[in-house]
Formats: sequence, C-alpha cells, structure tokens
Amino acid sequence: MSYRRRSNAETMSRAGRYGLVVLLLAFSASPILWMLLSTVKLNIEIFSDPPVFIPQHIPQAIQENWEHALAPRSQGGLGGLKSIGDSAIIAVLNTLLVIVLAVPAAYSVARFKTGGKHFIIWIISQRILPPISLVLPYFLLFRELRLLDTHLGLILIYTTFNLPLAVWLLQGFFAKIPKEVEEAALIGGCSRVKALLRVTLPLALPGVAVTMLFCFIFAWNEFLFAVMLTRSRVITLPAIIPGLLYTGSMEPRFGPLFTLTAVSIFPILLTAFVLQKYVIRGLTFGAIKE
Repeated sequence: MSYRRRSNAETMSRAGRYGLVVLLLAFSASPILWMLLSTVKLNIEIFSDPPVFIPQHIPQAIQENWEHALAPRSQGGLGGLKSIGDSAIIAVLNTLLVIVLAVPAAYSVARFKTGGKHFIIWIISQRILPPISLVLPYFLLFRELRLLDTHLGLILIYTTFNLPLAVWLLQGFFAKIPKEVEEAALIGGCSRVKALLRVTLPLALPGVAVTMLFCFIFAWNEFLFAVMLTRSRVITLPAIIPGLLYTGSMEPRFGPLFTLTAVSIFPILLTAFVLQKYVIRGLTFGAIKE
C-alpha cells in the first residue's frame, strides 16, 4: 500500500509540474497568439469590447492589413515588403562579414594569446559603450563618406558592434577544442590555415551557429542607428513599424502594425529552427568534462 501511495504521489507531483509548465507556456505565448490573430482582424474588431477572439471578416482584414502593410508606398501601401528586403540584406551580409572576420581573430586569441592576457576583456569592453553616444559621430562621418541611407553604412556599424561579441564567443569555443587534434593535422602535412578550415572549424560549428544567430538577431532588430542614419532609400523593419501607429488619422492602424510585427519575428524563429541542432550543441559545448 505504501508503494502504491508513493507511486500515486509521484504521479500527482509530475502532473502538477507539467500543468504548471503548460500554464506558463500558455501565459508566455498568449501575446504572440493575440498578435497573430490581430493580423486577420479588422481595426474595429481589435478595439472591440468585449474582445473578439475569433475573427469574423478574415478576407477583408487580410486585404486591409497584409496588402496595405506590404504594398509599395507608390501604390498607397506602407512599403513593408521593401523594408523586409532591406532588413534581410543588412542582417545576412552583416552576419557573414562578422563571421569571416571573427573566426581568424578568435582562433588567434584562443591559440596564440594574441594581444596578451587581458586582450579579450578589452574587446568585450567595446560593447559597454552606449550606442547613443556614437550616433552623432557616425552621422557626421557617414555624411562625408556618402554612406547615409545606405545598406553598406548600417552593415559597417553593426559589424563594429557584433564583432567584439563574436570574437569573445568564438574564442571560448576554439579554446575548448584540444590542440592535439590540430597538431595531428599539422603532422599530416596540413598548414595552419588548412588545419583551421578542415579540422578546427568543423568541430566549432555549433559555436559558429550560436554566434551567427546572435549577430543576426542584433542586426535584424537594431532600431537606433536604423532610424537615425536612414531616410527613404533604406528603411528597415524596426524603423518603419513605430510609424504605423499613426498614419495621418487620429485612429491608430494596429492591423498593419501587428502584421509587420508578426513578419519581423518570423525570420528569427526560422533561423533558430534551422540552426537549433547546432545551437543546442553550442550552448552545451564543453559543459561535460571527461
């Protein structure tokens, strides 16, 4: 009887924990679900009291929200599709550029202690500098270099912020890879560069995936420089979304706002889903010591 009681108590305890997890997940996901539902609601349904949980005019709402949000400005839309393209170009190219620069730098720091013992502390300290303090210098510099309102300007700025973080993350992953693996490749006839590309880098792919994800999220979501250093030719999603609250009328247009907000989180979720195997391995890399 005592065994049965203990078994029942364990089952109830497990069920209680699972129930609590489900409640927390439902509470956390409810704003996202409400946002997704609002993309197929009319503005009057969004502000309805009592709230409308099931949209009643989905075709009309899609036409008003999605088509209006994504259509070019020349056709009376909000230019959301162009903003998606601008954000994608900047985020992808910035991530690739950062990885190309950070891999050799992080490898050098991990293997040869480049810059001395405290060099990595100096690198990561660059992230402490408040970005707002750099807006005016960047604006004046880019005005002289004709980089205002360009993809290249934002890519270069995001690289200066992402590169220290990437070097710091990657050097930790490279440091956990045994040197004996590279030494075996060197004995086998590989040069140092070939050993890095063919042996060390494949082993560090989980760390590279984690770093790429962080860099992509920062470049995709960055708001301050995107607003201050762009005007009309380049407008990223974080810069265009706040302007949708008021579009010349007294009533906020939350339908297009929710639509572009939903679109803006999709690439991050897709990237995390594609890289999830490497991300999980990267976040636990070196956690277990033999």
